Amino acid sequence: MEMAINAIFNYISKRFAVEGGCPHGGHIGARGNIEPSGLYDGDANDLNDRHAIAHAARARNRYDSFPAGAEFGTCISNAPPEAKVTLRTFSHGAERTRASAVPVRTQWDPIALERYSASVNPSWGEYGLEFPGQASVPGFCAAAERASPPGFQISSAIVRTEEGDVAAMSPVFRTSYRLDTSLPVILRRPIALLERIVPGVVTLPVLGLGSPMMDRCAVGFRASSSTSERAEAFSCLLDGVEAAAQDTGTNLIAVKDFGDRERCWADSVLRTRRYARLASLPIAVLDLPFASEDEYLSTLSSSVRRSLRRKLRQSASLVQITECSTITGLEGEIARLYEETRSNRKADYGDFDALSPDYVQKILEGVNGGAKVLLGRINGVLASFALILVGANCAFAHQIGMRYSLAREHNLYFLNWIAVVRFCLDRGIRRLEFGQTSYPLKLRLGCRLEPSWIHFRHRTAPVNAVLRYLAPKFGFDRVELGGLA
Repeated sequence: MEMAINAIFNYISKRFAVEGGCPHGGHIGARGNIEPSGLYDGDANDLNDRHAIAHAARARNRYDSFPAGAEFGTCISNAPPEAKVTLRTFSHGAERTRASAVPVRTQWDPIALERYSASVNPSWGEYGLEFPGQASVPGFCAAAERASPPGFQISSAIVRTEEGDVAAMSPVFRTSYRLDTSLPVILRRPIALLERIVPGVVTLPVLGLGSPMMDRCAVGFRASSSTSERAEAFSCLLDGVEAAAQDTGTNLIAVKDFGDRERCWADSVLRTRRYARLASLPIAVLDLPFASEDEYLSTLSSSVRRSLRRKLRQSASLVQITECSTITGLEGEIARLYEETRSNRKADYGDFDALSPDYVQKILEGVNGGAKVLLGRINGVLASFALILVGANCAFAHQIGMRYSLAREHNLYFLNWIAVVRFCLDRGIRRLEFGQTSYPLKLRLGCRLEPSWIHFRHRTAPVNAVLRYLAPKFGFDRVELGGLA
């Protein structure tokens, strides 16, 4: 029934709205470290059991409600006319030469990539903005843009005051979105058949605020901005993105991956603009207020602790893990390890979990020491990698890849886990983000879940009304936690 409605409102969209957008395919879904599946032997059942699944489901239910009447901040949907929004034109290269006028207080204007690179440094950047998540690592946003994944065009939006000061900034992406993305694989098969009969019936071009390479929507503000000022600047960002969508005939507008910390200034703005809200994949966070590895292990259940220590004893002497600042000469092997892990994941997120072959090396080069790679070798054979981003008092286990023919036999997932924990403990880092997916296992290993949300709006009002009705029923978190039940 729901997919019949989807097909109907997609038809309405094409009948009554202007078409356009990027021809590539993609999903507004996961972006984080892709976790391996099928690597756990019989002894690992205590690390991946029904209790953990129930724990994950309860965690999801705690943030599954959205009180319609609640106000979390000052909503200023009509920002003052002196605020201007600047959006870079989309291009796969560094050249952006076309500029065109957009009505009211927004305008297109090419901005050099180097200025964007400087702006992501919250302490020494040209604009002095504070960014959440991976974007807080100096240089990460620009480095990720240079290695944008296939199927995406990446740009940015900047809000300036009348005096020319930058008040807010965010990456912007363009791709295409499949309406059946958050459905289980078994339900996608008849939809794929429908699409063969009626091409394009379940795919819409989308223009999104955020980045496909980040777990959090990287909207940066001045540190001194109040809640109301952030709401006002965010409203200006949406004005610019919505005007760009109208200019390009893109019907679906998205804000990818807001967390609870953003609700105080974002919720009222999004609600006023009639955005639908869809549960995205939560982020697994491991708090590390520990002085040693043994202290961390002591917080785990006795069965998990015994199993983890047994695996370390069995495999630690056979696997050599080294910390590196470059992977020159290994780019091809790293890319193959990532693709092998990606092909073994439980859920399909399309282009949103794809990486360009040179992604890891470009990140290492672009963040000026703000990232490291842990390489695991067995008898000289590269068997795993883990890309770690290092911010202020926080680290991000950003990407992982493994050779499956060796991973299960040598407990590579658990060896990498402990190696990343040691990396943080040695540097006094107290917060470690393990990204999205594989929640039951991560919960057993001490993580907690922080919710994440995708907000989106269709430019055709009847279609948007249907989307707002359907969105709560098909969250991405439900896919990861075992279906829609």
